Amino acid sequence: SDVLPVTVTDMDQFMETVLESEDVFVRTFIICRNMPSDYTSGDIELPGWTNGQISICGLNDPSKELPTDKYDILNYWSENKESAIDLKY
Repeated sequence: SDVLPVTVTDMDQFMETVLESEDVFVRTFIICRNMPSDYTSGDIELPGWTNGQISICGLNDPSKELPTDKYDILNYWSENKESAIDLKY
């Protein structure tokens, strides 16, 4: 829920454990200037990753500043869901 434990000393190992856990759902939102052209919504295979989703959303005006605050990113995505690519893994 947006917060990592302060006890994490090995981020690589922590993320490997999280991404391979069936008990954790990881949702990632990416806002980009140019949408990838070779992907469509659907399931993708990421070996070892078990439960999550990546949502990629293109900026309507590529000359605008990219949102960096998590709430701005979520708001932008929620206002532009129809143009987003949702990849589940």
